[in-house]
Amino acid sequence: MVRVRYFPSNCFRIVPIQDREKTQKDKQEWLRIITELANLNQKFIEKGAGRKVVNPTGEQEYRDVPQFSLKLVKKHDGKIHAYANIPKDKDQVLKTKLENALYLDIGDFRMEEDHLELPDTNLYTFAIKGYHHLAVDLDGSTKFKNLFRSVGKDQLMYSLTMKEIEDQQAKRDELVDARLGLTTTKAKVWHYTKIGAKSAAKAIYDFWYDGEEKIKEKHRVALQQIKKLMPKKENKPYTDRKLASDKNKYMLVEVLFLLWTDDEEKAKQFRSNLQKLMTEMQGENRLEVIRVKPDLSKVAKGRIHYTLPTLCLYQAELSKFLLLPDVEDKDFYSEHLQKTRIPEVMLKPGLGALAFARELYTNRVVYMPMPKNVTEIDSYVKATIAFGEQGSGKTSYIENQILETFLAGAQNETEWRRYGRSVVAFELADGKMIKNVRQHIPSWARKNVVILNHADTENPLPVNFHDVIKINKKSRSIKKQIADTETKILLDSVGDDSKTVAVERYFKAALQASYEVGKGNLIDALKILKDQQYWFQTLQKLEKKKKRNLAKALEENATDMINDPSVLKTIKNRLVPFMTDEDFVNLIAQEENPDIDFWKWTNTGPYLVLIYLPGSGQEIAQELRKFLFTHYFMKIWMMMLARERLEDNKRKECLIIVDELHQILDQRAVQNLFGALFKEPRKYRFRYVFTVHGWSSFDEAGKNAEKLKRSIKDARPNLVLLKGGDDFFKSMADMLVPYDVKDFTELMNMEYCGIFRIDVAKKTHIFMAKLIEPADMRLPIFQKISLEESRSMANEFGRPREEVEEKIYGLEETQEEETTCQPQNEKNLEEELAEITGGSGL
Repeated sequence: MVRVRYFPSNCFRIVPIQDREKTQKDKQEWLRIITELANLNQKFIEKGAGRKVVNPTGEQEYRDVPQFSLKLVKKHDGKIHAYANIPKDKDQVLKTKLENALYLDIGDFRMEEDHLELPDTNLYTFAIKGYHHLAVDLDGSTKFKNLFRSVGKDQLMYSLTMKEIEDQQAKRDELVDARLGLTTTKAKVWHYTKIGAKSAAKAIYDFWYDGEEKIKEKHRVALQQIKKLMPKKENKPYTDRKLASDKNKYMLVEVLFLLWTDDEEKAKQFRSNLQKLMTEMQGENRLEVIRVKPDLSKVAKGRIHYTLPTLCLYQAELSKFLLLPDVEDKDFYSEHLQKTRIPEVMLKPGLGALAFARELYTNRVVYMPMPKNVTEIDSYVKATIAFGEQGSGKTSYIENQILETFLAGAQNETEWRRYGRSVVAFELADGKMIKNVRQHIPSWARKNVVILNHADTENPLPVNFHDVIKINKKSRSIKKQIADTETKILLDSVGDDSKTVAVERYFKAALQASYEVGKGNLIDALKILKDQQYWFQTLQKLEKKKKRNLAKALEENATDMINDPSVLKTIKNRLVPFMTDEDFVNLIAQEENPDIDFWKWTNTGPYLVLIYLPGSGQEIAQELRKFLFTHYFMKIWMMMLARERLEDNKRKECLIIVDELHQILDQRAVQNLFGALFKEPRKYRFRYVFTVHGWSSFDEAGKNAEKLKRSIKDARPNLVLLKGGDDFFKSMADMLVPYDVKDFTELMNMEYCGIFRIDVAKKTHIFMAKLIEPADMRLPIFQKISLEESRSMANEFGRPREEVEEKIYGLEETQEEETTCQPQNEKNLEEELAEITGGSGL
C-alpha cells in the first residue's frame, strides 16, 4: 500500500460582505476560481509533486499535489456558511491567487482561519460515484440549495474537494480508451488487433483486386464482416466535447454530503432527494449516491480519500458542482460592511470589566473596561439610553448590566467586595427581571441584595423623604425642596389638569409645615388644610420654632381660602379620593424605617437594590405606581446630589437602571431636572441606564417633549439603538456617523443587534454589535426561583398591614377624642383662628 503525503493546507471561513456603496458585480458565466484551480499545480509538479517515490524508510510514498476544498455548511441559524481548505505554500502564492479569484467571483469577503468540528454522532455520509470518462448535462441550473432546505433544522455539509490532474495527456488518453470500452489490457489488445486486421485486409484487398470489379464485389461481404467486429461509437455529445479539446483541463473531484440527524427516516429521504438531483444532472454519466464512512479528519483538512468514489470533471462540468456563496442570496450567511472597528481595549476581559455585547460576526465579547483613573471614570459613568421596541432585547440588556456591575465577574466573595459596585434597578413589569437576576446571585452576595416589593401590600413599606432630610440636615431649604417636589409628584400622579396653581400653592406650604413640625407626610399636609384645629396647632408650633415666613404663608393661604371657598373644595375633590386608597395611606403615613437606607446602599457595599412596582391592573393602582416610581426616582437623585459633601475619591460608582423611563415623563419633577439628568451624575459617579421605546415615548411629556429631546441631543449620551429605534436614529444621525439609516435598517434583519455609541477614556466609539446572550445562557444558576415566589416575597423592611392600620387609624381616633374633650374655659379655636386670619376660619 502506497503512503500518501498530502500537501499542507489551512481551513478558512469565507464570509461575503454586503457593501451597498459598491455596485454589485455582474454574474460571470465562467468562474475565475475554476481557471485558477485548473492551473494550480504546474510549478509544484515540476518540483516533484504528484510522483511516487521511495522514502528513507524504504516505504513507497505518493507526494500529492495541492488540493482545494470548498465546504458549505448549514448551521442551526438556518444559513449556509462557506469554508475553504486552501493549500499552504511558503510565500502564500496559492492563497493570494485563490483569494483574488474568489473576489472576482463573489465580491467583497473576509477570510478567517477556522477549524471545523465534525462530530461522528448521528452522522450519515454520502459520496457521488460516476464514470470518469462520461460527461454530465451542462444545461439548466443546479438545485443543490434545495437539499439544504430539505433537511429543516438538521445540520448538513456539502464538501467538494478537488485537485488538478498531474498528467493531463495521460489522463486524456485514459478517458478516450474508456470511452471505447478499453479499460483492460485484454480489451486493448483485441481492439488494436481488430484495427490491424481491418487495415491489413483493406490493403490486401485494394492491392490484389484493383480493377477487378466482379471479384471486388464478391469479397465486399467479407470486409463488412470485419467492420462489424470493430467497436461501435455511441452518440454522446457531452462526452465528445469533454474529450475532444486539448484546452480542457481535468480535475479529480470528491463529492461528499454529510448529514447530522437523529432521524433515520429523514436520512433515507435525504438520500432519495440527492439521488433524484444527481439523476437529473447526470447527462451521459450515471451518478450514484453511495453511503460511505470517510475519515473525518481528512474531510476537515480538505483531503481526497483515494479509497472513496471520485469524479473526473473538466472546467465546464466543475461549474455545475461548484456552488459559491452569494451576498444577494438570503440562504447564504453574509455580513454587513463594518464601517468602524471596536477598539481592542473593549475586547479585553478582566475583573471589573462589564460585558454587554458581542462583535457582530467574530462573536468576541465587548466590555466596558474598568476605569484606571479619574479621567476614565468620567467616561465610564456617562448616562446610557437604550432605544428599542418590545422584544428587541432591552430587558436582557439591563439584566446583564445589573449582574455584571453588581458582581463584576467575581468568582468569590473577596473579588466581589473589591470589584462589585452598587446597583439600584426599577422593575415595572411582572417581576420576571427580578427573578432572573436573583437566580444568578451566589450565596455570599445575597446578604447585600435588597428587594423593595410593592406587590406585597400585606407588609407595606414606609415611603417618605425623611432619610433625604436626615442626610441634608445642614440644609435650611431641603424641606422646602422636598415639599415642592413631592407636591408635584402627587398632583401629576393623580392627573391634576387644573389650570390654577392654587392647589399646588396651598398644599405645598402645608406639606412643608408638616415636615417642619408635623408628621412629615402627605396625609398630614392634607389634614392641616382641611382641619381647622390641626391647622391652628401647626401654626403655633411654627411660631414656637421661629419659622415665621412659613407661618405667615400659612396665614395668608388661610385668608385666601376663606375668601375663595372653592379652593378647599378643589383640593378635596382632587386629592381625597387618592388619599383614601388604603395601600397609599399604609405606605406614606408610616413612621420612617431607618433600615431603609439608600445612602448606605449607594455609598457602601456593593449592594443590589431591586424596586418592584407591579404592572397596571395588578396589586396596586396605576396612580400609586406612578407616584412610587417618581418618588424613588427623585429620592435617588437627591441622594446622589448629597454626595457633594463627600471627597471625590470616596464617591463610589453606582449604577441606576431606569426601565420604561417614558412612564414618568409626564411628571414635572422629572422634566425639571431632565437637562441635568445626563450631565450631573458623572460628577457624582452615578451611572444611569434608561430604556425607552422611541421618540414617540416622549409624547408623554406633552408640550415639553421637544425640550426633553433637545436635552438628550445636547448631552450626547451613550446610545444603544436596537430594533424599533429608527425614528431616533434619523434624528440623531449626526451623532452616529459613519452609519446611516440604511445601515441600521439592514442590521435589523438580524436578531438582537444594534448600533452602539459608547464613550471610553474620553473617546467616542460607534460600532455595530449584537447584545450579549441572556444571563440564563451564560451564567450559573445558584438558586431556582419561580415567578410567583419572586412576586410574593415578603418585604424585609415592611410592617404588617394590621399593625400599620391600627397605628394610623387608632391614633386618628385618639386625636379626635382629645379634641372633643377639651376644657370649656379655653379660648375657642375658631375664635383664635378668626383673630389671626381676620375672618371666620376655614
